[in-house]
Amino acid sequence: MVSARPSISGFAPAVVLDKLAARADFILYDIKVIDEARHRELTGVSNKPILENLKRLAASGAEIWIRIPLMAGVNDDDQNIKGTIDFLKSAGRVKNVGLLPYHSGGLEKARRLGQESCFKLYEAPSGERLAAIEASFRAAGFDVQKGG
Repeated sequence: MVSARPSISGFAPAVVLDKLAARADFILYDIKVIDEARHRELTGVSNKPILENLKRLAASGAEIWIRIPLMAGVNDDDQNIKGTIDFLKSAGRVKNVGLLPYHSGGLEKARRLGQESCFKLYEAPSGERLAAIEASFRAAGFDVQKGG
């Protein structure tokens, strides 16, 4: 097996993800919002294929690290965190979670691409809120890293 470290968008056809998973032993996988309606509102797409694909990848045997970009008032609420934890526990084989407090680093990239008007600025969760989220994931049995 090729030792690759791809960051995979879960919003892709399952056949594409299956081909990538067959070549990878480590996958970074982002989950933004667990609630379907809220995910559609924020991203413009359903999260159903994203969540279904994660379950498929978990069954492939590859090591998966979940990354959760956190934005204050957007996806750092207790309901989203609990729903995400519950889903990840049901997905199987997922043990590592990276909590990624929002930063505006993509703004310069958006400027260079002429897409600055499409870039939305958010706030990062407070240190106290981030610590509470970390504690929730740890209490559920996940290994947690902050930043990424």
